[in-house]
Amino acid sequence: MNPAPPLFLLTITIHDFFKYASKGLGRVSTTSPYIHNTALNYAVNRFSSIHRIASGLKPHYERDFKKIPIYVTPAIMSITDEVVVSGEKLKFQVSREPVKITHNAVNTILQMTETKRLVFPALISYMSYLPMITFQAYALGGKPPSLIRLGKKEPPARVFSEKLDVIKRGRGLFEPNHPVNPFDLPKNSKIVDSELYPMLPSPLLLKAKIEGEFIEARDGRGKKHYVAIPDLQKYEKLMGLL
Repeated sequence: MNPAPPLFLLTITIHDFFKYASKGLGRVSTTSPYIHNTALNYAVNRFSSIHRIASGLKPHYERDFKKIPIYVTPAIMSITDEVVVSGEKLKFQVSREPVKITHNAVNTILQMTETKRLVFPALISYMSYLPMITFQAYALGGKPPSLIRLGKKEPPARVFSEKLDVIKRGRGLFEPNHPVNPFDLPKNSKIVDSELYPMLPSPLLLKAKIEGEFIEARDGRGKKHYVAIPDLQKYEKLMGLL
């Protein structure tokens, strides 16, 4: 068994209104207190072969994620009053309640001359978080860039990466300190207990207990962190590190 690769605790602060359509009802889309790691993996791994502009609407997760060198777990909203500004962590009290923002856009499809229908505005509402909302996640394999873009309209987000001291790589029953994408778990993992949170493109496991492979690490304050090791058949670039 190889030694564990570099592991980082990420603090991610969004520097604009954050719209991340995790689920919707009618014309109202809601932003959840979690960020799926499909979005985070694309945001952190910035190279052209996985960022397409002419491949249609179908996602290519399986093909793309074999190429990425940095794996990021799903993120959870931070409960501390720490935000990231210019690469530094500062104390700042932020509202964690979403606000409703309605967009009034003209439906250009109805502007054709061959129709007599009126041009009505298309009203779409988003439950968005205020600027400086902050999330926490883990990165495995390398240090992410300090500036990324996330969510609808791709607002800028600052990332503070704290390198953790890896204690061991192990296998057994553990409780990860992060939400888990069940499709990232190796096939020989067993989900003993969890809460299921519905969102796209796959649900997340919260407060999970898993029988499988994990990394145990410690931060500078002495707190221990447990991170689920992803399926290396899906994330091939990590195979040489694990």
